[in-house]
Amino acid sequence: MRGPKADCRLFTQTDERLTERVFDPLARKRGITPEMIEAQYAKERREAMKRYEPESFTEGEGSA
Repeated sequence: MRGPKADCRLFTQTDERLTERVFDPLARKRGITPEMIEAQYAKERREAMKRYEPESFTEGEGSA
């Protein structure tokens, strides 16, 4: 019987293989570079961080 760590490892390996064998070739064909993907990820992460600043999580909690 497999445990959760083995399942996680299986999904991680599957994702890596799918990316390497399917996504990367399709992206290259369309002119999408790893740098472009990383830049978009960084942009979306910055926008999410602005949207969900730590203050928004503590605001309205009041004193205990």
